Amino acid sequence: MKPTMPKSRRDPPADDPAVLQAIQEDLLVMHGGLANALRRTAVLASALKQEALAAWVRDELNGYAGRRDEIPDYRRTPAMHRGHFVGGFGMQLKNAQIPVSALPAEMRDAMQEYAISDPIGTIEQMAKGEHGEFRRPWPAGSPALLTNKVYEDLACLEAWTVVPAAFLNNIVEQVKNRLLDLTLRLRERLPGDGSTTPTLVTLPRGDVATIVQVAIYGGNNQIAAGASVAQTMIPPASGDVDALLAHLRRLGVPEEELDGLPPAIAGDGEPPSEGRLGERVRAWMKGAVGKAIDGAWSAGATAASTALEQAFGAFYGWVTGASR
Repeated sequence: MKPTMPKSRRDPPADDPAVLQAIQEDLLVMHGGLANALRRTAVLASALKQEALAAWVRDELNGYAGRRDEIPDYRRTPAMHRGHFVGGFGMQLKNAQIPVSALPAEMRDAMQEYAISDPIGTIEQMAKGEHGEFRRPWPAGSPALLTNKVYEDLACLEAWTVVPAAFLNNIVEQVKNRLLDLTLRLRERLPGDGSTTPTLVTLPRGDVATIVQVAIYGGNNQIAAGASVAQTMIPPASGDVDALLAHLRRLGVPEEELDGLPPAIAGDGEPPSEGRLGERVRAWMKGAVGKAIDGAWSAGATAASTALEQAFGAFYGWVTGASR
């Protein structure tokens, strides 16, 4: 008798609601870690034309290396540092605590918090450590700065940041929960009266954008086509171009639009007077809002214009505060 070959699983089309179930099954079974679920979500984001979702998926798969300001809150934790200290007459302190308050002033701010930028696959592997924590060594030369600063007459030979496995596991759970919440919310928005065969691409893009912001970025990060949607995302710091780009990226502004903004800011020179953008930035904003009207990014013209005005107001120092 000729043996029968097992049927290969075929992925549903990106706009088929069955893709939501496929993502949920990946999250529940977890074969291959979170990568499978995230890759399916990347395909879904492309079909739905949701750049904010696509950007988050890319960052989780590839990591946030070199972009500390863009690392989400669930990847941050109060830092714990330890080290190996030695002194005269064979004096040693192994695995000794390094209080942040004892660090040199130039190191203190950066060492208060630990933000992990690794890809989610790496974090999953780190969380499986046998000792309940992972050690991230300090850069070469840094321990020498602690000599006589933490413990009198003791030099620091080695220092590291303690990364608890519980923190790493929480990151994995946060990503899983966000993906699950996204699929459940999208499924709830599908028509269920049986009158038509629903597809995901028929959902209003503004509604989908709101779902993405609430499920993935949290309830305080919202922009959508409806003018009634509150926009309470924490604004960029004054004068920080990288923070401004990260902020606009989270709002869903397409990457190809963002490429033209730094040259426009630089071309305008000195910061403009309050409430009046420079000529080049004003032209860039007009183009960005026009793209929103054309559907190139997930916002209506009113919401896009308001969000951009708020972002530039914070960037140029005209307005302050986390909620506007």
